[in-house]
Amino acid sequence: MSWVFGEAIRNLVTGTTKPIRLVFLFVLACIIPTMADLLTVQSLMQEALRYRDSGAATITVLSPGRIKGDVCDDLSQVPSVIASGAIRHDDNSYSSVAMPNGVIASYSITEGALSVFRVDNMNEGGVAISSTVAFTLGIAPGDSLVLTTGRTTVRGVYDWPNDGRRPGFDFAMLIPVPTSELFDECWVTTWPMTESVQTLLNLSIDNSAGDTNARTEYSQVNSALGKEFTGTERFNHRMTQFASVIVFGLTGLLSFVMVWSRRLELSSAQHVGVTWWAQLTQLLVEHGICFLVGSGIILGINAMIIASIVPVDTEGLWSIAWRNLAYALYGSLAGLVMTSCMITPKRLFRYFKVR
Repeated sequence: MSWVFGEAIRNLVTGTTKPIRLVFLFVLACIIPTMADLLTVQSLMQEALRYRDSGAATITVLSPGRIKGDVCDDLSQVPSVIASGAIRHDDNSYSSVAMPNGVIASYSITEGALSVFRVDNMNEGGVAISSTVAFTLGIAPGDSLVLTTGRTTVRGVYDWPNDGRRPGFDFAMLIPVPTSELFDECWVTTWPMTESVQTLLNLSIDNSAGDTNARTEYSQVNSALGKEFTGTERFNHRMTQFASVIVFGLTGLLSFVMVWSRRLELSSAQHVGVTWWAQLTQLLVEHGICFLVGSGIILGINAMIIASIVPVDTEGLWSIAWRNLAYALYGSLAGLVMTSCMITPKRLFRYFKVR
């Protein structure tokens, strides 16, 4: 059988297999549907991040003077809860020495609430301020914030854009206090969102404290993007969900065309004694080398595409890329074997007449 491999290599070197064309078309047939699916999924992932980071995935419970800070903070240990913390409005009035007439809204919070607000560059001790306060006063994390009532350290900065979030925190200061105190609200950020979040929030309420007749209210920090993120449903019904099937069909058709175009040559070889199995092995070697080269190119292109669309779930994107590449190889193999079965020495003269 060594002559089979030798013949396959000669066909590649002399161009009988048309290796450059085969590699190019194989890459094209796989990468276009794959790219379309990757970009579609990437768009959904970015929408999910936007939904989560805008506060839409942060659910709150309001029960004045009845929220147990330690219990609320501990909710972050529950699976699917990425951050939780308690908060209450501080009745004290604070102003910067640089702007004595500008009141900075202040809130007492637990340590966990710093993660809910996504405070950046956190230091030990001090207060967290909004980016608007930091910009207005020209201070950064680690700097001193000189208030009319005294001096404190800026522990970190958080963003609070005007994108539908609850007002009152865009020009504010967050003051961490002990979790043993009682608070007015418990904020929980869940991802993926869960229907049991209200039950979790109820755990933070001390039913024996405060006004037991007070109404408990639930809300989103940002309701502008809807109560639920429909990304899962849209992912399952996306237009590119059949990209793998398309790749399978295109590469199968490619193999069919490339092998069928050589039907006279292949039938003639069978006519002079080459067995079908030997010829199939020869074709598998020829096309296999081309597909191996094409797969390397495809993986390189996929790597560049995925690297250019972070931060997202790269593992999920790679699973799509690998699946489409596998379907491309399956389709190519199926097309090659099917076409090879169609070519017989009995049809040699028919192929010759219509060549």
